[in-house]
Amino acid sequence: MRITAGVLTPDQFLSARSAGSTVALYRFDRETLEDLSGKGNTLVNEGNATFGVGVDAASGTGIVLDGSSQWLHTQSGLDLTHTKAATIEFDYYSGWPGGWGSGNKIGPLVISDDVDAVNGISIYNPSSAIQAQWRVQSGTWRIDSGSFSDGNGYHEGRYSIDISASPQTALYVDGVKGSLNPGGDNSGTMDNLGSQVLHFGHGPNYVAERYLKGKFCRIAVSDVALAQGDFVLDNLVDPETKRTLAYWNFADPTDKSGNGHTLVESGTSRRNGALDLHGSASAATEDTLDLSGLTQATIECFVLFGETPSSGTIFGMGSGAGSFAVAADAAAGTLSGSFIPYDHLAASNGGSAALAPLAGKTAWHHVALVIDRTSPGADAVRFYVDYERATPAGRAWDAAARMLDGTLSVGSGFTGRIDDLRVSAGALAPEEFIQPAARTETADAFTLIIN
Repeated sequence: MRITAGVLTPDQFLSARSAGSTVALYRFDRETLEDLSGKGNTLVNEGNATFGVGVDAASGTGIVLDGSSQWLHTQSGLDLTHTKAATIEFDYYSGWPGGWGSGNKIGPLVISDDVDAVNGISIYNPSSAIQAQWRVQSGTWRIDSGSFSDGNGYHEGRYSIDISASPQTALYVDGVKGSLNPGGDNSGTMDNLGSQVLHFGHGPNYVAERYLKGKFCRIAVSDVALAQGDFVLDNLVDPETKRTLAYWNFADPTDKSGNGHTLVESGTSRRNGALDLHGSASAATEDTLDLSGLTQATIECFVLFGETPSSGTIFGMGSGAGSFAVAADAAAGTLSGSFIPYDHLAASNGGSAALAPLAGKTAWHHVALVIDRTSPGADAVRFYVDYERATPAGRAWDAAARMLDGTLSVGSGFTGRIDDLRVSAGALAPEEFIQPAARTETADAFTLIIN
């Protein structure tokens, strides 16, 4: 929420948070220069900087710069031509024995449309302060400062820009908002932020004399002005260890994973070893299936549609934020997988797959919904039918919200059969889903074999 003095025009209104995306994301703690945002902005390593912990193992692995000749940059500009806002974030360790590097103790992280002129965003560190400089084309400088007590240590910087807002910039150092230097201001304007090169480890116009001696751990650039609580690096999560949380082969209602999540069934029956659903029949876990602490989860099963299928949920959990479902739409003849990341939003679809007509299908189909909080954009929710990813349909989110701690429902309003329902921690790949070769088949049913 923002309250502004004056009458704003529509182009000055706050941009919707959902419109923002991560333009570049680097996890040097994973020992890669690849852009993990999926935008393809791989870094160029000038001077062969290496991965390591440097002198500080506590802050983890990063890209270690020697302070004399090493720096990194994107091969081409990050696309910010569609926005008036951006956020740069970094986690780094600097100032270990041997000094900050050559020159005036400056080791910058810069985003600029010209590698030889600061005409964009520049973050650098003189002694015990981080200063963030920014100006628009032909505009005056605006300088924000954030201080810390110890220059020789691990620090987190978050710098957001919105040239249509007031104030236009905000700098956070180690979670504390910095101040605007006396006299610092920015009266200029521009239509968008353009195409900006990201380069760090040295400063523009200082290539031969000023380098950073230190370690960058992670860097992110977004095309929206983020606030505390929304910063990308503060919300990163690591992949989940893959393991089975619950598994039902429907020989009976018990959970074959050994975790005790027994199903309570209402009006159901068995047909050739599968759960047979019709009318108001349904099932749900007797206790809570806690997915709230997971960064990744996969829910999958086999499904056979009835002669006269109705629209209904094959499996799902809850409503509102954190809820998910795989459902059949008899009228449209489709299957869809969805996840709702926030309370005020409709389903953010992982995709939908057309299997029209559903009625009279004699073959079993495999469906899987993968929720992945470690992946940005459209990869945060992925839906598969018969081991093929369905076309995403819906908004792409930087990261999925937390999942639920609730009961898993099975077959609500659905007519047909369900077999081999499995809930796993981790984002499984199609080759890791339950495979047809892992089951034996009699007539139109099968039983999964677990060694």
